Amino acid sequence: MSVRPRLSDTAAILISPGAVDAYPPVQCQARLLSEAGYAVEVVTTFRKGAQAMAFAAPGVKVTIVHPPWCRGLSRMHRTTSFLAKITAARLAARGKRLVEIAFDPLGMLYSDMAPFRPSLRGAHFHESLQHIETSRVEQRLRLSLGRYQFCMAPDEDRAQHIRTVLSLKDRFLVVPNYPLRDGAGETLQVGKTPGFEVVYCGTIGETQKIDMIAASVEQWPGDAQFTIIGDDASPLATRLKSGLSSRVNIEGWMPYDLLRNRLASARLGISLLEGASFQWRSALGASNKRYQYMQAGLAQIGDGNPGVPGLIEGNGIGICLKTVSPGDIAAAVALYCNTPERCVMEGRRARRLYWQRYNYDRCFAPVIEMIEHRLQHQALAS
Repeated sequence: MSVRPRLSDTAAILISPGAVDAYPPVQCQARLLSEAGYAVEVVTTFRKGAQAMAFAAPGVKVTIVHPPWCRGLSRMHRTTSFLAKITAARLAARGKRLVEIAFDPLGMLYSDMAPFRPSLRGAHFHESLQHIETSRVEQRLRLSLGRYQFCMAPDEDRAQHIRTVLSLKDRFLVVPNYPLRDGAGETLQVGKTPGFEVVYCGTIGETQKIDMIAASVEQWPGDAQFTIIGDDASPLATRLKSGLSSRVNIEGWMPYDLLRNRLASARLGISLLEGASFQWRSALGASNKRYQYMQAGLAQIGDGNPGVPGLIEGNGIGICLKTVSPGDIAAAVALYCNTPERCVMEGRRARRLYWQRYNYDRCFAPVIEMIEHRLQHQALAS
């Protein structure tokens, strides 16, 4: 779906308490709104431990609030800083047709508290509501969410869950967490690392079964190796480092714009999310690593969570494990290591599907058209 150029009198404010560097949906929406003609300002924080901002895009201003992990910085101080930056962004956009998108319950709290509230606001939920019984920030949404003109979630099950727990009648716009469509076309040409590299990118935690994957490596074929890309300061990553074999490597966090080519230099992707919690059972559209592997032209090993086998095996781009153990993982890796032609074929198919269907440009275009329609309607009514 194409998006026609917009007029120069439009602006968008994106409120992201989570660091934009670690939050691909904010990056994607900022870029696409800018390309559609909006003057975009992102109000956000630094990624923990970062000394500079990695994200930058033409037509996008990034406003940094004091990082929340600063020593001695209270919750009230952080809230005050966010409100000041949001207010300044709203005042700077006065006279323009303005849409504001707040990300996750904390961003919605800041959007609600700041003065000069825009007449068109959207609420973007990336996670499910996990603390609705104990969190005042989440509980308040039962009343405040009615003051938003549209809501988004990355997965249909998460959208339905949020509607149910908040007693909402309006349906959510489902915008899966796909990568932006790049300019490389349907076929991606990137040199491969020596041997047979299996790669994981994302959060390094217990619920991603990274420790089990690492433990299975000793059963992999001799030239197979495992690379982990993510925050190497996480508790699990710190523990893993002390006992890693020479065939397991943790490369650390990588800027989103560099990730595609790094993934593409591997042979196979893997993602095995724990299925016990609703958060992970509803991650079909939310977990972007599956689609990043597709963008990179990789076949992949996946889990059996709802919708995942249909996405991966149904499209012929990988296999899903019915049971997950070190032996199961090793057998799946050996299958691809011993049939490299299958690896290549499924990877090419995955890249083609990403280019044609599983990209953020395609799924976010209806949202931009909806925003433009509402802004035009508001302008005619004023």
